[in-house]
Formats: sequence, structure tokens, C-alpha cells
Amino acid sequence: MEAIKKKMQMLKLDKENAIDRAEQAETDKKAAEDKCKQVGKRWVIIYASAYTIEFRKGDIDQLKFID
Repeated sequence: MEAIKKKMQMLKLDKENAIDRAEQAETDKKAAEDKCKQVGKRWVIIYASAYTIEFRKGDIDQLKFID
């Protein structure tokens, strides 16, 4: 009977540990998704800035030919 109680305690502890790991994994997943969104937003800003710079560079190059 004592062995069964001990086994039940071990199973309960294993279950609690599994739940803790699952909760931590869920938290890590959410953090990774948030970071991915931030990186995506930054990439859009950088891409738009690079496009603007190239566009303005083209305007400047055209002005050089006008003179």
C-alpha cells in the first residue's frame, strides 16, 4: 500500500512538472511571437527608409544632369 501511495505521489509530481513545462513553453512561444512581430515592423521601417533613400538619390542624380 505504501508503494502505491509513493507511486501516486511521483505521478502527481510528474504531472505538475509537465504542466509547469507546458506553461513555460506557452510563455516562451508568446514572447517569441511578440519578438517576431517587432522584428517584422522594424524590417518594414528599414525597407521603407532604404526605398526613400534610393528614391531621393535618384532625384539628386537627375538634378546633376539638369545643371
